[in-house]
Amino acid sequence: QDWRTELQLLSAINVSSIILKNVVHGDSDTKRSAFATAAYPSMLPWVGRQAGVDVLGKLLTACDQHGGFKVHVGIFEDAAFFHGHKTAEWLGVYSTRNVEVMQEVTARYRSRHPSFHSIYDSAEVNDRDWLPPTDDRLITNYLQPVHGWAHRAGLKTSTAPFFFNSSNPSNSAQFWDRLFARVQIDRVWLDDDAAS
Repeated sequence: QDWRTELQLLSAINVSSIILKNVVHGDSDTKRSAFATAAYPSMLPWVGRQAGVDVLGKLLTACDQHGGFKVHVGIFEDAAFFHGHKTAEWLGVYSTRNVEVMQEVTARYRSRHPSFHSIYDSAEVNDRDWLPPTDDRLITNYLQPVHGWAHRAGLKTSTAPFFFNSSNPSNSAQFWDRLFARVQIDRVWLDDDAAS
């Protein structure tokens, strides 16, 4: 991929932020020990495949050279998160894997790339899938460890929630009030799901 052309086109329309949805993706429900694929050279034992090129490194280098771009680096997305796993144990493993990815990418890229701006959490949390008391398990076992680690490392975090076309505004407001009272998230993006 020639990022230079893409970045020139984005600059022409005044876009200066790039959200990389995730740098590791997989589905732990496959039950394989090394089930994930990384977009950078990962040494994590549960990552079985590499992209073949350092996608993250190439993007950050291009953004550094072009100047003015902020990259919000997505971490680990487990497709199994969307399969209804809501136990404290499962969420704890998921948060641990996300922290491992953050540790690896920050050690490898952050000091060398000024465009490495923040961490993006691609778990599309929402008020319909995480009704009480499961919202407490989500906050305690996933969101607090992941966003807490990033903030202790001096990084800002962001996420993009899932909105349904039948979402109840009052329920959504109550859910996010409960979440923001216990988790520091610096930016919430609205993605195309809001229009569904």
